Amino acid sequence: MAWALALGGVTGLQSNPIYHDGLLYIPLDNKVHAIDARTGRRVWKFEHELPEDWGHWQFNDFLTNKHRSVAIYQDKIYFLSNDNVLHALHYKTGESIFARKIREYPRTYESSDDAGGYLTTVGPLVIPGQVLLPMNASDMGGKPGFVDSVDPETGDLLWSANMIPGPGEPGYDSWPGNSRDYGGAGPWITGSWDPELKMYYTGTANAYPYTPHSERQGRGGGDYENVGAAAVVAVDTETGKVAWRYTVVPGDPYDYDTMQVPLVLTIDGRKTVVQPNKTGFISYLDAKTGEFLKATPFFGPYHLGVGLHQ
Repeated sequence: MAWALALGGVTGLQSNPIYHDGLLYIPLDNKVHAIDARTGRRVWKFEHELPEDWGHWQFNDFLTNKHRSVAIYQDKIYFLSNDNVLHALHYKTGESIFARKIREYPRTYESSDDAGGYLTTVGPLVIPGQVLLPMNASDMGGKPGFVDSVDPETGDLLWSANMIPGPGEPGYDSWPGNSRDYGGAGPWITGSWDPELKMYYTGTANAYPYTPHSERQGRGGGDYENVGAAAVVAVDTETGKVAWRYTVVPGDPYDYDTMQVPLVLTIDGRKTVVQPNKTGFISYLDAKTGEFLKATPFFGPYHLGVGLHQ
């Protein structure tokens, strides 16, 4: 063993380090550590304090201080703190270049009439000219999920892609009443991007509330499919518009969110999105159109073939 370093975290380390120019970058406890890869010496540490009215929802304490990754672009390290602030740090010094609040965070009940908000554990994804930021509130009051794109130099918002269909989009009527306004379906994985199609792919979280016996009237409690929840969603990153949504578990009554990174592969000459998920099947979808191609079981005999097109 060349070296070992204790970061002194209060939670478990969930991220893989990113390496650049002799340094390892590791996020933990709303901090970023830059470590000399050869010696194990800490070169710099950036610390972010959560606000005083940070809420304590059912999952807040479990998720707080957890992070999955950082991203790097040119001379900047990009880090999303739990309260949805995007920090751009100089990769050599840790100096803050900018910090931009992206969305509201969960607050204490005493400080807000609507205490729900977005809580970020995911890492950003950098593509040419953009930083992509998955935004999830599915377990913190159910605000609908988005993928936000910001300018890598300023943090200015470029576009927001809604995971739950809006008016005029296919699947809009799969949410009864105003249930889509607090329907969850937030992405909490970094996702993947195809440079040829200019398409971003992500899985989405459960619908909110969990139970289908609610205003969303999901399967088992009603007949609505709740399109966009427990789904694979593709976003055209040139326009910020959703290209297609494939709902893996229609009306999800099981919390079978599809939080596995979609892989983009060429199979028999066709760009294909491949995603194993909680149903016990691997879904194969046309990467451009979202057309269902096939699903094959990878776990058995106990798998749940719900929502599969025949």
